[in-house]
Amino acid sequence: MSDKIRSDVEKKLAEYGMIVLNDYPIDDETQYVFILESMILFLVFNDRSLAISFHAGLKPEDAAQNLLILEEIKSLSKIDILDSFFINNKNKIVSGEAAFELLEKNNKAKILVDHLRSEQYMRILQSSKCFDC
Repeated sequence: MSDKIRSDVEKKLAEYGMIVLNDYPIDDETQYVFILESMILFLVFNDRSLAISFHAGLKPEDAAQNLLILEEIKSLSKIDILDSFFINNKNKIVSGEAAFELLEKNNKAKILVDHLRSEQYMRILQSSKCFDC
């Protein structure tokens, strides 16, 4: 039974082009984990349930679409939604409110780097000696 449910999830993910980055059994093979770029799926074999943790940066409409896709799997009894996650600089998973705070800090740092890079390009263009035409 566990192989059929896992196979059903794998087929549905493949059907919609969702790439599984990593997958492995946990808890003496009573559960199975699928890690995707935008979500982590926890499949529990004994009650045929699927728990989903969405990436903190995922748009709500994309999360809703992924949820509708996974609800098409008939062999699942229920789907639970967990806290969102974010992967920090040390490749550790952070979940809940801390994930959204880390995402915000990451976005602010990226905006600052982009701004400084743009200023540097402008400074180079304004101060460099060009060829005469």
